[in-house]
Amino acid sequence: MSNPVAPSLTLSRLDAADGKIRLSDFAGKPVVVNFWASWCIPCKEEAPFLEQVWRESRARGLVVVGLDAKDFRRDARDFVERFELTFPIVYDGPGDTLSGYGVTGFPETFVLDREGRVVEVLAGAVNSDEDRARLRDAIIDFFEDAANGQKLGARTTARTLAQMVASIQRQEKDPVRAARL
Repeated sequence: MSNPVAPSLTLSRLDAADGKIRLSDFAGKPVVVNFWASWCIPCKEEAPFLEQVWRESRARGLVVVGLDAKDFRRDARDFVERFELTFPIVYDGPGDTLSGYGVTGFPETFVLDREGRVVEVLAGAVNSDEDRARLRDAIIDFFEDAANGQKLGARTTARTLAQMVASIQRQEKDPVRAARL
């Protein structure tokens, strides 16, 4: 069983004058897509870590894209400035992209392989040692597999599917989250 392909998206950069970003612009590269909002406390907690991941891995081809949704553009710009985020940020004020990804709360992070398949999903902030390790492991898989000239293997697929099932089970047990569906 292969991993699902991420829904396409085309959004304006947070600074609208900078044009649009399409997920397809990054074909052939691993991508981390992080859904966030400036008012989200856990988003504030994880922002410095995501910036660190971007700075450490962008020279190796990793792309981190921040997707600000359900937010005001000015508040989002203040957030980016406050946390000194340098990775590409796109803006979806009304949150039209959320349902395509199944986002039910902020933050949520999706790791996509070089072919645009979802290989990791992190619901909630990436701020625990366990979640940070999961994100780093998914990224390391890209670089190890590329070095070996291989596509992502069954190990990654099985891990991702198990994590997606666990995420759904957590949502079912969490009445607050379930109410958002």
